[in-house]
Amino acid sequence: MSANEGSRRGRWVSLGVFAVINVIFLSLAFGAGYVVRAVTTDRDWWQQLAGASDGERYPILAEARLLLEAHYIGELPDDRVLEYGAARGLVASVGDPYTVFVEPQAHELASQDLAGEYGGIGVTIKANEAGEIVLSPYRESPAASEASMVCTSFFMSPST
Repeated sequence: MSANEGSRRGRWVSLGVFAVINVIFLSLAFGAGYVVRAVTTDRDWWQQLAGASDGERYPILAEARLLLEAHYIGELPDDRVLEYGAARGLVASVGDPYTVFVEPQAHELASQDLAGEYGGIGVTIKANEAGEIVLSPYRESPAASEASMVCTSFFMSPST
């Protein structure tokens, strides 16, 4: 083996050792970053790293559940009802009147109600100063189309 080949082999070995050291260093830096993030953003970081379950994270809630199962005389509601009750209590404990837990079914109904759609023929009914009832159609409503309405307002006097 010539001196030139030995020199090349030495460079490759040095380069390989350098690469391995860099991989180890980057792995340690990544792991340290993960731990630092967990420590600074979550008070229960040690439980998160250990993979703690909700029973370990909320021991009083788990104990209350066990006591109910052991000593409740009647039949307990199903798990979903108990879970929603616990979620309502958890959210209510922050003390903010504008922060509430809404069950998925109720949320779906509320979302449909708040969709901003209305039904009907599309008129406003008002009484003017003379006591006459005035019907005024909304733009682009069925009542405003030429096929269903000829005039823009309809006046009706109450019979006396």
